[in-house]
Amino acid sequence: MKMESISVQGIGPLAHKIPESVMQVEAGLTVGGLLEQLGISQKEVMLVFVDSALATWQTMLRDGSRVCLSPYMCGG
Repeated sequence: MKMESISVQGIGPLAHKIPESVMQVEAGLTVGGLLEQLGISQKEVMLVFVDSALATWQTMLRDGSRVCLSPYMCGG
């Protein structure tokens, strides 16, 4: 199986669960698969960016992808 290197970063409260890091993942992994590997529920993530573009759970990651996960936020 081919492995690829991606960088992952959580924002806000997710930064505690997902500190900025570089990971080795299996080729063909999707954003949804990445969240599963990280133990993060899709309900915890409002927005996902891959290489600075808005992504979906089905977005395929490739070698060198930069993934940023943003949680739901509220304010007043």
